[in-house]
Amino acid sequence: MCYRSGQRARWQPAVTLLVALVWLAGCASNAAAGGRLTGVSTPGAAVLPHLPSQATMLNAYVTRFVNGLSLDDRIGQMIYAQIYNPSCPPNGIPGCISAFHPGGMIVYQDQLDNLYDARLITSEVQANSPIPVLIGTDNEGGAEDRLLNILPHGHPAAGAIGATNDPAYAYAEGAQMARDCLSIGLNTNLAPVVDINPYGNVRDFGTTPAQVIKMAGAWMQGLQDHGVIATFKHFPGLGGTNLDPHTTLPTIYKSRQDIENFDLAPYRVLLNGNDPPGIVMSTDIMVPSIDQHMPAEFSYPLITGILRNELHYDGVVLTDSLYMDGVGLFLTHGQNPKAAREDPQLMAQAGLLAIKAGDDMLLGTYNEVTMQAMVDAIKGALKTGDLTEARINQSVQRIIRLKIQRGLLPFRPLTPPAPQYFSITAAPLNVRATL
Repeated sequence: MCYRSGQRARWQPAVTLLVALVWLAGCASNAAAGGRLTGVSTPGAAVLPHLPSQATMLNAYVTRFVNGLSLDDRIGQMIYAQIYNPSCPPNGIPGCISAFHPGGMIVYQDQLDNLYDARLITSEVQANSPIPVLIGTDNEGGAEDRLLNILPHGHPAAGAIGATNDPAYAYAEGAQMARDCLSIGLNTNLAPVVDINPYGNVRDFGTTPAQVIKMAGAWMQGLQDHGVIATFKHFPGLGGTNLDPHTTLPTIYKSRQDIENFDLAPYRVLLNGNDPPGIVMSTDIMVPSIDQHMPAEFSYPLITGILRNELHYDGVVLTDSLYMDGVGLFLTHGQNPKAAREDPQLMAQAGLLAIKAGDDMLLGTYNEVTMQAMVDAIKGALKTGDLTEARINQSVQRIIRLKIQRGLLPFRPLTPPAPQYFSITAAPLNVRATL
C-alpha cells in the first residue's frame, strides 16, 4: 500500500513511538533477567549507562556504612548478648547495651514477666543504640513458649502444627507469632526448628524431610511476611540424636550422604527460596563424617564449606549459646562442662573459633565481664593476625544488610550513611550538641 507524503508524516511519530516502546520493553526484560539494563552497542550508536541492580546498590551502601564504623562498633555488632536482669549492674540491661552496643540481644521468659516490663526492656535497649538491635527470643511455641506470662493465648508446638499437615494453618500460626512478638518489641525469633527426628519430637515439624520443608517453611513464611526475622536451627541438624547440647556434646554417627539426604534437606530447599530465613543458628554437635575435630559451630568445613559454599547461604549465621555444656566439654577435653560459663576467657576463645569457622554473631555473653572478654579476644586476634579486619567486615556487612533488608535501618543508596556515635565523647565537638 502506498501513502502520500502527508499521510506518511502523520503516521511517522506513532511509528517512532511504537519502536521506542518495543526497545524499552526489551531493556526492561534485560533488567529483569540480569538485574541491570544491558544492550549490544553498535558503532556510532548511543550507549546507555549500565544501571546497577538494587542488590549492587544495597551492597555498596552496606560497605560504606560498615566502613564508617569504628572497630569497637563493628565488634559490637557481632555480639548477640544473652543478658539476665541481675547480671549488668549498676545500669541494668540498657547500660550493658549502651556500653558495648551489641548487634543483637536475646530475652527470656523471666524478663517477659509482664507486658509493661517487656516493652520497657525492648524500648530502652533500642533507645540506647544508634544501630537498631536484633532483639529476639527462642519462641518456638508449646513448652518453649516465652510469651505465656504476657499474652492471654499460647502458641502450639511445632509437632502439633506439623501433625495437621496443613501449610495454611502453619502459615497462620507463624503470622500470629510475628504479631505477638512485635507487640512487645521483638523483631527476631530464634525459631523455627528444622531438625528432623525420625522418632518424633514436639519441637520438630515432622519426621521426614518433606514434612519439615512443607510445614516449617510455611510457618517461617508467615513469620517473616509479618515483619519478624526467622532463624533456622540447629544447623546441621540434631535429628540424629536425642542428646541435648545444653548438657553434653552429642555426636552424629551418619555418613556424609545420609546427612545430605536427610538433615540438610530443609536447608537446601528453603535457603534457596524467595525469602530465606534472615538467620541460621549453628550448634554444638560433632559430625565426624564431615569434621572429625571441631563441633559444628566451630567447623570451617560445615559453616563455610557446606552452609556458605555449597548451600550458598550469605545471610547471618548465629552460634548457639557459647556457655552451653557442649562447648565447655569440648574446650576442656571432656573435663568441665561448665567451663565456658565460669571462665569468660574460655567463652572468648569459643567466639574466636566460631568467627574463624564462618559464624557472624556470637550468642552467650551475659554481662559486662563476658562482653569485654569477647571484645578483647577479637582485638588481640586482629593484632596477632589470627583474624583479619576483612573477616570482621564480612560478618558486619551481613548483619547490617539484614537490618536494612528487614526494615530496621533505612536504605538511602544515594545518601552517604551518617556516622554512628555510640557516645557523645566519640562525636566531633560540633556534633555533640545535637546528640
